[in-house]
Amino acid sequence: MKWPSWTSVVLGIWLFISPWVLQYGDRMADLNSFVLGILVFILGIWSATASAELAGLAWANGVFGVWLIVSPWVLRFSAVTRAMGNDVIIGIALLILAAIRISSTRMVAAGGTRTGRA
Repeated sequence: MKWPSWTSVVLGIWLFISPWVLQYGDRMADLNSFVLGILVFILGIWSATASAELAGLAWANGVFGVWLIVSPWVLRFSAVTRAMGNDVIIGIALLILAAIRISSTRMVAAGGTRTGRA
């Protein structure tokens, strides 16, 4: 199942361009979205082209999701509601996608009916 990985690619692109589209106006929020956007994009491409047994990539995506959820408070830009809301929503989406990818990888490892291919 590769669609969660490709969805992560799209989310990475959105994270990267969101400071311009949503006009955050906060340097730390901008930087956070740029860096995480690049990382999520690269990880999504890597995961989409890797074998289904490579579950570590999905776990990393989950870590990025958790960071996006907490980063507005850690980096002190939670008052920038557009940036905070965007990061939290994208973070939750990444956690869900990571869980789907991990569960499908476990099915393949357990000899389930899924092939791990899109």
